[in-house]
Amino acid sequence: MVDVEDASARVRLLRFAEYAIEVEIYAYILVRDYLDFLAIQEGLLLEIVDTIDRTGAAVALPSVATLLTKDSWIDPEKARAAKAAIEKARDPNVSGGNMPVP
Repeated sequence: MVDVEDASARVRLLRFAEYAIEVEIYAYILVRDYLDFLAIQEGLLLEIVDTIDRTGAAVALPSVATLLTKDSWIDPEKARAAKAAIEKARDPNVSGGNMPVP
């Protein structure tokens, strides 16, 4: 590719990370116009994706899982016990009581 400086362009395997094999791709794109730069960058990235695809490999994308449940995460019995302990601590007639009410 004419718009990429070959002398300093490189691809290096950096490390085996916890969930990835990290690769560094480094190249100077020799154009002044930003839109030209973006077009060349896009072309390079698409060529990389095509190369990965031709090898039968794939790029892993991060994922997020959301768990939906109808279960209550608060134990009703523990909630009642906590509420009773707070009410007792606020009761001025009980020894050790007199906790301020927010």
